[in-house]
Amino acid sequence: MPTNQEVAAILGIDEASVEKFRQETHRLQDGAWLVQFAYWMPLTGSFTLTITLPPDPHDRRERE
Repeated sequence: MPTNQEVAAILGIDEASVEKFRQETHRLQDGAWLVQFAYWMPLTGSFTLTITLPPDPHDRRERE
């Protein structure tokens, strides 16, 4: 699972914000991570981040 530090670096926000707003993290069938965030301020909202790892150069399986 991606750490809060890794997610913060991808989004360009601080690690404390990731800790505060991160709700769920799920592993997808293709190996990517789905990270869900939600926030409650004057407006309520949410967003989802998908983190896809670079392909392994030694993996010879065909990609879809």
